[in-house]
Amino acid sequence: MNRLKEKDNRKQKVTEASIYQAIFDSSLAGLFVLDAEGNILKVNAKSERMFGYKKGALLNKNIEIIFPKRFKKEIEFFIKNPPSDPIQILGLDKNGVEFAIDFRMVRTVVEDQTISAVYCKNADLAVFESDRKLRTLVANAPGIVYRCKTDKLWTMEFLSNACESISGYVPEQFYERGNLSWGTLIHTNDRGEVNNERRKAISKKESYQICYRITTATNKLKWILEIGSCVENQLGKVDFLEGFMQDVTNQKEAEISLTKEKELLYKYLETAASIFLVINIDHKITMVNRKACEVLGYEAKEMVGKNWFNHYIPKSQRKDLAQFFDLMTKGKLEPPDFKENWVIAKGNIRKLIRWRNALLKDENGMVTGLISSGIDVTEQVNAERELRASVNKNKAIIEALPDVLTVHDKKGTVLEIHVPDESYLVAPIAEIEGKNIKDLLPKELGDQLKNITQTVLRNQKMETLEVTAPVANGTVDYECRFVPFNKNQVLTIARNISKTKEIQKMLHLRNKALDAAGNGIIIVDAQQPDMPIIYCNNAFTEITGYNREEVLGVNCKFLQNDDRDQEAIVTMVKAIQKGEASRVFLRNYRKDGSLFWNDLSITPLFNENQILTHFIGVQNDVTEIHNAKNQLEQYANKLEEKVANRTKEIEATVQKLVENNLILEDQIQETKLAESEAQRSQAQFNAIAENFPNGFIVVFNADCELVYLEGEELKRMNLNKADFEGKHIDEISIFSKRQIEQVKQDLIKTIAGNSISFEVEFGDFCYAVNTTPLKSEENIVWALFVYNNITEQKNVQEKLAKALKEEQELNELKSRFISMASHEFRTPLSAILSSAILIGKQNEPGMEERREKHVSRIRNHVKHLVVILNDFLSLSKLEEGKVDAKPQYFDLIEYCKIVIDEMESTKKKGQVIKFNHTSAEIPVFLDPKLLSHILINLLSNALKYSEEGNDVVMEIQQADEAVLFKIIDNGIGIPEKDQKNLFDRFFRAENATNISGTGLGLHIVKHYAELMRGTVKFKSKTGNGSTFTVQLPQKLYEHEKNIIN
Repeated sequence: MNRLKEKDNRKQKVTEASIYQAIFDSSLAGLFVLDAEGNILKVNAKSERMFGYKKGALLNKNIEIIFPKRFKKEIEFFIKNPPSDPIQILGLDKNGVEFAIDFRMVRTVVEDQTISAVYCKNADLAVFESDRKLRTLVANAPGIVYRCKTDKLWTMEFLSNACESISGYVPEQFYERGNLSWGTLIHTNDRGEVNNERRKAISKKESYQICYRITTATNKLKWILEIGSCVENQLGKVDFLEGFMQDVTNQKEAEISLTKEKELLYKYLETAASIFLVINIDHKITMVNRKACEVLGYEAKEMVGKNWFNHYIPKSQRKDLAQFFDLMTKGKLEPPDFKENWVIAKGNIRKLIRWRNALLKDENGMVTGLISSGIDVTEQVNAERELRASVNKNKAIIEALPDVLTVHDKKGTVLEIHVPDESYLVAPIAEIEGKNIKDLLPKELGDQLKNITQTVLRNQKMETLEVTAPVANGTVDYECRFVPFNKNQVLTIARNISKTKEIQKMLHLRNKALDAAGNGIIIVDAQQPDMPIIYCNNAFTEITGYNREEVLGVNCKFLQNDDRDQEAIVTMVKAIQKGEASRVFLRNYRKDGSLFWNDLSITPLFNENQILTHFIGVQNDVTEIHNAKNQLEQYANKLEEKVANRTKEIEATVQKLVENNLILEDQIQETKLAESEAQRSQAQFNAIAENFPNGFIVVFNADCELVYLEGEELKRMNLNKADFEGKHIDEISIFSKRQIEQVKQDLIKTIAGNSISFEVEFGDFCYAVNTTPLKSEENIVWALFVYNNITEQKNVQEKLAKALKEEQELNELKSRFISMASHEFRTPLSAILSSAILIGKQNEPGMEERREKHVSRIRNHVKHLVVILNDFLSLSKLEEGKVDAKPQYFDLIEYCKIVIDEMESTKKKGQVIKFNHTSAEIPVFLDPKLLSHILINLLSNALKYSEEGNDVVMEIQQADEAVLFKIIDNGIGIPEKDQKNLFDRFFRAENATNISGTGLGLHIVKHYAELMRGTVKFKSKTGNGSTFTVQLPQKLYEHEKNIIN
């Protein structure tokens, strides 16, 4: 019985194995069994026939043999990580013919051995081709198309091939069996924000956009702009995120660079010595700098948003200045070179400001406000008034100290430098920027600057230092201020103090000369009650025996001890009380108590307001002379009485001679002092005029003759004053006739007693000119003209206005691009991905109609996406100048018919494109690609902005040697106010904002037409449609240049 059961069981097993083998051999699909290395262990007859091999020829071969070699990496990856879903790929038969197959692999373990079962069959060619086009489009998109799960690691289900070019990793490394997740690439400082933004979008079931940094396979940082949206399941739960990631590193770095430049500009504004204001057309303040706050006495937050005229202009001038402002902003009046007006500072203090103004405009050229820079000239005006009122003080001095500004990092590398004159530097600016100060300066000075830089960065406080630095023509003394700037940078403001040092040396030399004089000299302070001694020279200490410490701060009466009953002292006191000069002989006593006779001369000193400030005393020890005189008198007394009368007469005569001699000596002394003072004043005036910084001084007499010319600017202008002094204004050749007449008018006004201010241009430089009348004995006989170079200030104003305009344009362009890209890319990408997934799930027989529906949907959205991408690429190439017309000969009529056929999928229900032409053939020599873009764009617009059932007409006419294209529609039309901007990039008409579009099409059409020496015009009315007319030459020769650039 047991033997029968064993026999039956054996029959059953044989029967099951036979059945499985029969199924394996008779399957309509190709079947393979592979080992862990991909070697073929078993293959059925269908597979051998499908790939053209004889029976058994594929056994022990690697599965790679049935695929093209270019798929080797993919097949190796599939063997190690079998795909969970069926894929479509190209197979390769024995004769080398490629064909489309559906491919699926399943891994299992049998008797401790890992094997894989492979299923393959011939693919549906239409679906395969559609899938291939989709994969080609996604693979060549200028960014990463992705789909990920919403788990903790954001596991990727799909990444396009751009992943490798952007991140350095292949997409397979991020899938479930890979060793990476996209989150690990995100910079640690950005990872939290990215996760939060994605979770927030999932919770609200809305799209999101975020910019963050990733670390690539080569350890390089890149900026990524990710635009994503949520994919919900049938229950409304978000299962996946889909979207587009783009490398925006270049744009982000440019944005960061612009931000740094803006910070430097605002840092300069904050340290500038001028007031800066920005006032909108509604009279409100939008920006003030630190100097403006200092002058007006308010903080910036108190001023921004206030009406400038209502709060800071005197009531009597408010209406006129507001009207003047409105006329400038409306273009009815050009901004003057400068304008002065009174403003009201905090505490109701009136200050006079001298302004320079420039209009602010937006990208459309519309005026948005006014930027003004000004200086507080209140004190200057008051000083000028005092100067005019003063008889004896007719000088005009303008101080301008040019500063050298540098920015360097903590290591001492010079990042940026600004200098009014490159002669102040050791080398040209181009050779200094980027170099370390230790390489530019002597070692000791370089180490000193590096140490103070580190101190400033450590303490975050300003430090000052005086240094002597080498320059191109020698050495310069600088007073440097080191200010902390940004995190690890220092702003250095260096002022040339070489002339100050020279003056100090000259004063020191004069003091040395006084110390070397043989006469005793003292100076007392006449404005203090006891008139203390403030200076004495070495001769004084030698004569009196006192040292300086004992003398300074003490009244000089200590020299008389108790011997105060002297007539000379009474005379001296009266002269001092009257502020007059005097000369006396008196008895003085040294420190050791010994008597000496002092021949003392006293001279008062007055300031510019004729107030007595000091007395100068010059003393001579005349003891020996006095003793000799006494001896002579004693000898004379012993003469005989008979000649007494004669002696008395002689003595009387001698006394008169002595008095006359003393008076003469006083006069000589006073004359010498006056001559010395006059020479010193003249030398000081000549030194000031000759070194007048950034300008020059001119003096004319009433006969229009130039009598004096000096100033530092003459050297830069390469002018010699000797060529001009003494000449009449009409004889000065460097002036034009118009300039001579203008100078004469200004001279006449000044001689009449008026002080005027204006600006003139000479060559490439601009000068601010102030004139003042000069008097002699109450009569005006000269006119002083002071020229100050203000070119740098004007350049700063222009640079500021340009920077603000560029910033506004960049911000608006970025906003338009982000808004457009988010809207235009999200919709087609989401539709493409969802349709592709549905195709994968509906890959069974009988589902062809549904698959064709999804394929059609993918085709339409891909076509829309390709149009958008082509617009971006065309715009980029046009701006880079990389597009040239490449003409060919072709028949225009046949060409246009092909273009119209291509528009079939774009037409709405019931729409028809009518083609009207006057000739059967029109041969042309044009660029077919550029012409295709022009016609497709215009026809697409006509169809898109027309309702269903409306016809579109395309007409072609020949005129002379030109061809006219007319595209006519009955659509929504273009509002009149939008027509002037229609060809601007990213511009959309007001009535088209809800219709898909990038705003680039007509911009590119215009440029392409101009590349072929053509024009684009249009006529349109809202609600009545539009007519676009393109005129092109019938023959465009290859040697003609691109006229766009």
